[in-house]
Amino acid sequence: MDISFLPALPHVAYFSDPQQLSLALLGFFIFNITLSPFSGFWITVALSALVFAIYFGVMLVGPNDDMAGESILPIDFGNLFHPYRIAWVRVPDRKVARKLSYGLVESQLAAYVNTIPGVTSTYRWQSKIKRDNELLLMIKTKKSLVELVIEYVKRNHPYDSPEVITTKIEEGRKEYLSWIDENTVNVPDES
Repeated sequence: MDISFLPALPHVAYFSDPQQLSLALLGFFIFNITLSPFSGFWITVALSALVFAIYFGVMLVGPNDDMAGESILPIDFGNLFHPYRIAWVRVPDRKVARKLSYGLVESQLAAYVNTIPGVTSTYRWQSKIKRDNELLLMIKTKKSLVELVIEYVKRNHPYDSPEVITTKIEEGRKEYLSWIDENTVNVPDES
């Protein structure tokens, strides 16, 4: 699909959430109804479908390209509610890092785990300020698997209260995101 005309319509590409899209479409409907209250029904439907198609065309195909020139997939609306996550887990040493990383990938709760060395953590624990050298696991997974990742870490981590926090992956190469899907189990997301 040729989308070379899209730079002339930059406002179309910047709905950052479904609520913005809903407000824009509502405004478009009201505008068309007030312009043509009698003969405008089919015109309104056709123009609304065009706006819808342009919006989803932009969101699914995307005017953005990564450094290699391959298409990237904005996940905001193309795959509803950001289905991919990075889970962050601090660990005390390489042995624990290897155990958790291998177990998460083997069980297909994660597609990929990076171990980042040299993390110095400063925190309050049992009313004392502590400082430890730790490692940080960066776990690539899906939203539908986050609770299972948390349970796995709690069962296999030596800390009383291990850190497991997640962030959304908002954009990425569609081939890589598909690879995450192919290398993790499919669990329905009930949220």
